[in-house]
Amino acid sequence: MIEFEAVERNQQVIIRKISLLIERYKDRLGLYDIIPVGNTGFLLQSERLKPIAYGDWFMFDYDDALVGTSEAKDKRFDLYKEYVLNLGIDTTDENLKRIIEKTDKFSRWESKEGFGPSYHANSHMSALNWATNELNKSAERKKNGEEIVMEDEVTRVEKTLDRIKNELNGEENFKPTDPFYFRIHDKKMILKEKITWSKGIETIFIQSMINPPYYEETITAAASIIQTNDSIQQVNIGVVTYGEPEYQLLKIFELLKNIPDLLVNQIWLSRIPKGRFIEELIKLRIKQRTKLDFGHPLGTHIHAIIIMDDSPKELSSILTAIPYLQENTGASLVAVRSRRTGTKEANTEWVGQTLFGEIDFRSGTITQKEVIKILQINRYLSLKNRYGENHSRVKTLAKNLYMFGITAEEIQNNS
Repeated sequence: MIEFEAVERNQQVIIRKISLLIERYKDRLGLYDIIPVGNTGFLLQSERLKPIAYGDWFMFDYDDALVGTSEAKDKRFDLYKEYVLNLGIDTTDENLKRIIEKTDKFSRWESKEGFGPSYHANSHMSALNWATNELNKSAERKKNGEEIVMEDEVTRVEKTLDRIKNELNGEENFKPTDPFYFRIHDKKMILKEKITWSKGIETIFIQSMINPPYYEETITAAASIIQTNDSIQQVNIGVVTYGEPEYQLLKIFELLKNIPDLLVNQIWLSRIPKGRFIEELIKLRIKQRTKLDFGHPLGTHIHAIIIMDDSPKELSSILTAIPYLQENTGASLVAVRSRRTGTKEANTEWVGQTLFGEIDFRSGTITQKEVIKILQINRYLSLKNRYGENHSRVKTLAKNLYMFGITAEEIQNNS
């Protein structure tokens, strides 16, 4: 009972944080309905951009599919190095990388099988702020004549963070001088000070992780698809994420604020692998009526869902949801991989559902039109594979493939 109450309180805390973000951005983005999906995440429905009833869906993963999250980590390090130098801390790049990596690792827990621990940005900023302050104190002592080896001070910081994190394993060995600790029963990191990080640390994250480099080809393709909507297109756009809901939403809202042409109907904030989240969304639709009506991406009407993601693990997870999806919805789903140089999954192989199941950007030659073409081909194939080429909806899509520089016959010949 206590554990259930703790989960419920945590859910309400997250909803309040999401509500505050919606309020902060409402002048630019409008309001959103918040639909909890059990304790597995949230679906946000734009009040300003209602989905087209019975329409198809193009869903885009945020991290490393719409934006360069992996690239942003390099910028984060450069900004952190500059910040440390301005504080007067004289140490090596290797020491700074150790601090960044250890505080990043410290901020990850609540592991999902096969997907690794989830990331908590606020915990990372708090840990990084404390670690930097410790280095600063050591640097001041060194300036005052003490024999200080900065590598040893970094090791001390690393060991302290490891000791604090071991509280998650039930080892209650925190000290009065510790800046934060973990509450065992609900695995929450508790801060001892109201001011948790400096403005400088916050700026580093805002300029890097919260505003990462954009993948222009994909973003402009998504914007173009929704802006050219007509009676034939009938499509909706969604963004889907995996991780800490309020942090992921903050990043998405920043993107939508800066790219006003990217008109997104829905946002999926998943706290579990995306295939399981899709199944939970279906269960939610079956159990209760929501505000989505016929715009539900997992409704019983005939429609296609195309999901673009960079992670082979997430793509495989999505594919595991297809049997349940086909049993309980009218949707036909195809997952399309986005593959880019510099991402953590760039060299991981994955076999797609179709010959057009991967967009490989590593050559540097893929354009917005190519992205749209591949997405539209998979839209056609998803419906054709489930409902057959003689279905009226499939025939309509086949006739309009010429708009994207390809014919149904060419797809058949290459399948």
